[in-house]
Amino acid sequence: LTPFQSEIAELYRSGKIPSPLRQEMEHQLDYMYQLIAIEERRKQSEVAFTPSSRPIIAILPETKSLPKIKVPFTVETATIDGELNETFWKEANILKVEYLNNGFSKTQVDTLVKLAYNKDFLYIAYVNEEPQMKNVRAQVSKRDDGNIFISDDSVEIFLAANETRERYFHFTVNMNNSQYDQHLKSNQWNGQWQSQVMRYELGWTVEIAIPFSDLEVSPQRGMNLAGNFTRDRYQDESPYYTWAVPFGSYHTPERFGTLTLD
Repeated sequence: LTPFQSEIAELYRSGKIPSPLRQEMEHQLDYMYQLIAIEERRKQSEVAFTPSSRPIIAILPETKSLPKIKVPFTVETATIDGELNETFWKEANILKVEYLNNGFSKTQVDTLVKLAYNKDFLYIAYVNEEPQMKNVRAQVSKRDDGNIFISDDSVEIFLAANETRERYFHFTVNMNNSQYDQHLKSNQWNGQWQSQVMRYELGWTVEIAIPFSDLEVSPQRGMNLAGNFTRDRYQDESPYYTWAVPFGSYHTPERFGTLTLD
């Protein structure tokens, strides 16, 4: 017995503690012993068991750096029909829209973007793999309808002069070839760009010609443009695909990649 317990026992034997008080003390002591036993079990459990925790979600290391690509020059002028028949498309440089916008993983399907330019236009072609063509969403049919970002599979392009990337231009096309464009986040601006879409059994292409005048620049060899190329694909639980990973909203010009006119 502990010294305290010995004193209590001696008091019991002496008969100096009234019976009701003695019963109450016994109840309180029993309760205290139960709490001590619970605490001992808890300490033993902590030694033998490590509590679970949420797994750490790590971004892909390669998404931290900003991508770069050279854009080859062509003397050809494209017919914007979505078919990509021009010779320069075979020689165009290709980038991949291969990451989720949060940088956690790569995309489930391929999205390739081909680039070229001549003295007047920046040419862009999206080649979108799509194994679920019957499920592709294309509801918007008029220009500058903001529902295109809510309801439709689409491709989005962000471009600006490298020195003024915060003044970027934004171009969007869905599978109906409906266009949405904006400058300084205002859709009151309408560029003179062209686009056309072609549908196939397992994918769709978008051919685009953006006049350099729309971007307010004069093309020169060695010039850098800031930009990003993205795809919204609602067949995926994580539908936002990107070339340069913004770690959130596409509208993050400091995370744009670099296009160099070659």
